[in-house]
Amino acid sequence: MSQTEVVAISRVCTHEGCTVNLPTSAGATLDCPCHGSRFRINGQVVNGPASRPLFQFPARIQGNEVVVTP
Repeated sequence: MSQTEVVAISRVCTHEGCTVNLPTSAGATLDCPCHGSRFRINGQVVNGPASRPLFQFPARIQGNEVVVTP
């Protein structure tokens, strides 16, 4: 991903709906505190039990703002 790209993802784990924790450092993953699933910042599964990626919302950079379409 470059500085001109943006990804908007849901923080709802696809395993059982818990809220995943935000990464705490660069290169870290979004971690589900309930059952241990881990996701990359683009929503892809690193390890389960989740088998589906986090939901992505259409997003774009418009001027100085990020616009997310639900």
